[in-house]
Amino acid sequence: MERIRIGIIGTGGFANWHAERYTAIAGVNLEACMDLDAARADAFAAKHGFARAVDSVEEVLAACDAVSITTPEASHADLVLRALAAGRHVLCEKPLTVTLDEARTVAAAARRTGVVHMTNFSKRNAAAVVKAIELAESGALGDIRYAHASYFQSWVATPCWGHWTEPQWLWRLAKPASGEGGALTDIGSHMLDLLSALTGPLSSLRCSLASMPKMLDGAPVTEFKGRHLDANDTAIIEVRFTNPAGAPGVGVVQLTRWATAVENQERLEVFGTRGALRLDLAANPLVLHVSLGEDAQASRWTTLELPETPDTCRRFIDAIRAHHPAACDLVRGAVVQSYLDACERAAHSGTWESPAEI
Repeated sequence: MERIRIGIIGTGGFANWHAERYTAIAGVNLEACMDLDAARADAFAAKHGFARAVDSVEEVLAACDAVSITTPEASHADLVLRALAAGRHVLCEKPLTVTLDEARTVAAAARRTGVVHMTNFSKRNAAAVVKAIELAESGALGDIRYAHASYFQSWVATPCWGHWTEPQWLWRLAKPASGEGGALTDIGSHMLDLLSALTGPLSSLRCSLASMPKMLDGAPVTEFKGRHLDANDTAIIEVRFTNPAGAPGVGVVQLTRWATAVENQERLEVFGTRGALRLDLAANPLVLHVSLGEDAQASRWTTLELPETPDTCRRFIDAIRAHHPAACDLVRGAVVQSYLDACERAAHSGTWESPAEI
């Protein structure tokens, strides 16, 4: 078995997800990690059993065969390009970049390299999603006419995951230096990826964004600890797409962090000329509800209970060992970035916008 030395750049909250999954894979060595906060990197290394915490990106790249990049998205493009230039396999958190130009640059570099590269659209790995994509690609749904995706959270409205003023949440409520950020990029990237994985490429998008007042001690606030709380926390996206045979389809993506009492809800429904499906990842990622063929004509639904499927980190390692390109690669991440860019333009123009070519 090929042993693979893993490095993690950025040791904040979601880096733990990566480290835990790499630990479960035989033949993977947790070699090096780094963070701008050296004390946090040291604690992370001790917690997960890394060989060492280091002080620079260059040290991580020199020590490892492959890296996970789990920093905030503003640094993704630079770090991915440095890793690719060093010939390292790369798994980057979503969203891939902040801007469309960055996404294009990363995609071009990824196309030139011979390494394995991935964007962590982790929802794609759920068994229900894997089966749903299989059904859509097989033609079992027919021409898809309508698709609806929603991702609802309540951590701004209620302290279900801690208070929004805590560091792991606070940064998400401020716009980045470029782009809109917020719920659109954080959770919208997941749902735009999922929906378009079933419908095929999106041809145009229209978007409305909103930022609701944040409440602190019963009063609304617009700034906290030097951060302007101006990032969107709610978005409604309309999409258009074209089926392989040329038939038109439409869809809606709904996103909010203000879904009081929900905590976390991730739903997807797809309706075609031959059948339909629906899933709720937060409720059970191993369950898919389908209505196909004659059942669809009679509104009869069947519940499929599915076996677990590999997570992103395992797929990443498997692709490296097989010397085979990975699904959800960096180019796919750039395509989703083009959808986010179209949403941002549409939110400002108030009209339909087409995604740029990648």
